[in-house]
Amino acid sequence: MAPVADLVQGYELKISDEGDAVQLYMKATPDSSDKALAEYQKASPRALLPVSTPTIVAYGSADTDVPPALCASYAQAAIESAPDITREVAIANADHFDVVNATSAAWTEHVVPALVELLESCGDSTWKQDAARLLCK
Repeated sequence: MAPVADLVQGYELKISDEGDAVQLYMKATPDSSDKALAEYQKASPRALLPVSTPTIVAYGSADTDVPPALCASYAQAAIESAPDITREVAIANADHFDVVNATSAAWTEHVVPALVELLESCGDSTWKQDAARLLCK
């Protein structure tokens, strides 16, 4: 949900109000050492493609915390690498917190239907059973 899916690019873009969210999360900058760059790559979803589990990349067009273009770029790469188990949900006029709030209209009207569709497309897989169990708690 509204991922900083490419941590190096997120660092370069200086995302967050203060511009240091990625650096604080990673406790280093990617250009500080080869080890730091390797840690960024291990933690960056973009560097770990293809996805191996059903994945929804959801983000809002009004997100000022994580640029929608960063999310969209990752979504496209994820879909290209694993089209059967990846979905993109771009939500018009939703901000960062609308997308991650399970009580918001963005969540209930966009994310949940996409999740249902994705799970239905997975057939009788264990992913579907596990997700149904978690969603129905």
